[in-house]
Amino acid sequence: MELFELTKEEYNSYINTCNNPSIYQSSKMDTIDKENGYNITYVGIKDNNTILCATRLLYKPINDKKMVYYAKKGFIIDYDNVNLLNTFVKLLKKYIKKNNGYVLYIDPIIKDSDTEIITHLKKIGFKNDDDFINEYYKWGYHISLKDKDEKDIIKEIKPSLRSYIRKADHLSISINELKKEELPNNSYYHTLYDLFKKDGEISFLSAKIDLQKSLKIIENDKESLEKTIKRIPKDSADLLKETDKQINDYEKIRTSIIKMQEKNHNIITIANAIYINHKNEIILYNLDYKKEYKEFYGEYLLIWDYIKKAIKLKKEYYSYYDNNDLIDNSYYELLKSFNGNTDKYIKPMYIPTSIYYFFHKK
Repeated sequence: MELFELTKEEYNSYINTCNNPSIYQSSKMDTIDKENGYNITYVGIKDNNTILCATRLLYKPINDKKMVYYAKKGFIIDYDNVNLLNTFVKLLKKYIKKNNGYVLYIDPIIKDSDTEIITHLKKIGFKNDDDFINEYYKWGYHISLKDKDEKDIIKEIKPSLRSYIRKADHLSISINELKKEELPNNSYYHTLYDLFKKDGEISFLSAKIDLQKSLKIIENDKESLEKTIKRIPKDSADLLKETDKQINDYEKIRTSIIKMQEKNHNIITIANAIYINHKNEIILYNLDYKKEYKEFYGEYLLIWDYIKKAIKLKKEYYSYYDNNDLIDNSYYELLKSFNGNTDKYIKPMYIPTSIYYFFHKK
């Protein structure tokens, strides 16, 4: 077995056969990484012209024209295949040293519970990262969709969440897909759109509320409850209390909408989301919502709408990955009501490929 530099076409052909590589391992991300100062190459092991494993290598000079190498989101390899992993790392180290590199960084999406893989990576020379990689996936949240329909998911989520979704639907919150000219003035978003939209791999969505329409719905609901409460027997204290609370809640929303009408246009955006359609999962890439609009539950509807789409597309998972800590994380607090599974991932690692690394660290 030998290590070869791969053409982009060879790399893409191989990665398309793999189960679930990260979107960050796609060659389409080259544009963004080059803007961040990296050069890109692709390498892999071939056996009888068949690619057995590969990686997209980012590299750039740090000082003295020495190169730092970075396999973003790790290798495209079966980490349980110890012999192949050993050979790949050994050949990679030689390749990097030959090309003036002195260290290789990786940030693979490996669960921190996969102790055998972690132990073996350390055994072959990888150490915990020395803060070169600042942003990496610390945790991920996954809702299993395999062999499930909408009814199955609805049964699994918390009752309070079902209520939020019903309320958002009732208020006629609309989900709209944005065109490029409707995106925020953010060059990164525009680049993502250009790279992935053509192949249907990305969607930019907004949740919008029609204030006039929603106000009419709320006023009708409030009026209906006010008629209902008059017919409730006085000895039904609990029912009277609950109905009165609902009336007060509707009045609060009504007052809120009227105030919003004074400050905004009739139709306003209350939340935005970016989704990546990748392999066997739909990935929530970003969710932006304002607490001032929380009573309309637009953020929950944006999640539920794409869970339904993922089911229709026969995806196995609805996923979210986060670079921030899990504790006091607003995204986690939002997502956990869907009763998915949370995975924590290992920290980035590095392996020196030249004695220069140790002089550089001094």
